Amino acid sequence: MPDPVETSPLTRLSGGLLPLLDAAMPGNITAVLRRFLVEHAGASDAGILLADYELSQLRRLSPRPGETEKVPVTGSIEGQCFVAQSLLVDPGRTGRTALDRPGGPAGGAAGADETLVLVPLSLRAERLGVLQVAFQGPVSAGLLRGLQEVALATTYTLVVCGSFSDVVEVTRRAEPLTLAAEMQWNLQPLRAFSAPGFSVAGQLIPSYEVGGDTYDYDVAADHLDLSSLDAMGHGLGASVLAALATAVMRNTRRGGGGPAEQVTRADRALLAHFGGAQFVTVLAMRLGLRSGVLELVNAGHPAPWLIRDGRAAQVTLDPRLPAGMFEATDYVVEHLQLQAGDRLVVVTDGVLEAGAPGEELGEDRLAGLLLASADLTPHQCVAEVLHTVRAYAPRLHDDATVVCLDWDGPSGSSVVTG
Repeated sequence: MPDPVETSPLTRLSGGLLPLLDAAMPGNITAVLRRFLVEHAGASDAGILLADYELSQLRRLSPRPGETEKVPVTGSIEGQCFVAQSLLVDPGRTGRTALDRPGGPAGGAAGADETLVLVPLSLRAERLGVLQVAFQGPVSAGLLRGLQEVALATTYTLVVCGSFSDVVEVTRRAEPLTLAAEMQWNLQPLRAFSAPGFSVAGQLIPSYEVGGDTYDYDVAADHLDLSSLDAMGHGLGASVLAALATAVMRNTRRGGGGPAEQVTRADRALLAHFGGAQFVTVLAMRLGLRSGVLELVNAGHPAPWLIRDGRAAQVTLDPRLPAGMFEATDYVVEHLQLQAGDRLVVVTDGVLEAGAPGEELGEDRLAGLLLASADLTPHQCVAEVLHTVRAYAPRLHDDATVVCLDWDGPSGSSVVTG
């Protein structure tokens, strides 16, 4: 076994893995990680599974010949690890190879003393996939803790890899995307983020047909910006509208503009380019992380749902015209004081109208669903709503987007100024 590179406590923390992953070609990340775990952790095999867009499959990154390429989230232990976001140990997998690969990790059949360790690959609240590591024999508690650090380093590497390679992106696709969907998915932020005091998660379906939905958020030093957009029409035209509105709002936000200015500038840009013939509904919000005060601007978008004290009801807002319709539309900020334990859920029309032209899901069913999922995490709440939407209307005629925000109250550790 090679001598470990341990010249300082910081080097011991990384275990030498990060430099190896940093130097690896994108297509070799799995192989480099596997080699490291075999040499330094005594593993017999390792693999990386990444969640697809709709969180229904875990798809293998850089599969070897004969290796299982995908695992369903529902009904598999890998899916259990992914959904529960907890490390799982599966000992004695008699009759199976460690990674369901013919010949097994060492070329032989799995025995009763074989152990498979499954570790979530997560960046804060974003669930990327699952790390599989196989061992011949039991695994110590110390090694399990080390594998969690390995998984964290691997997750950050995979996220960064997406900025210069398509390897991760292609793996996540269960089927090819249209050009419109390609544009739309490039607008999306990470699907979830958490910090002391708050947690946010969002998801869009269907992933491979486009109706112009998009959402965005930004975590600043003392506030959280959150927006949901639904562009007029379908296909490439809707994606162009959504992309323009999102870019204008981001540009305004990054220049210091609040929700009203973001929507106003998006309105003016759409008017300038489309002359009032195309529009986008927008809900733009800013949450003060010290105060819990939520600023809201509603431009023709469904109002958010507030789940508080066992009740789910839409927030009463004064809706203004969608962005891009008429000149001189005045977008006004409204305010809502959040309380610790509040949940805010934003949906687009595609959720409420699922099932059309027959009986729609509607507000009453959505309210019941939000109450039934009130004890779940934001990520699980979003998944539960969209799973129900899919079950209710397997073929959607419009995008369905859900964004969930939990507010736990002000936390000094969520605002760092020096």
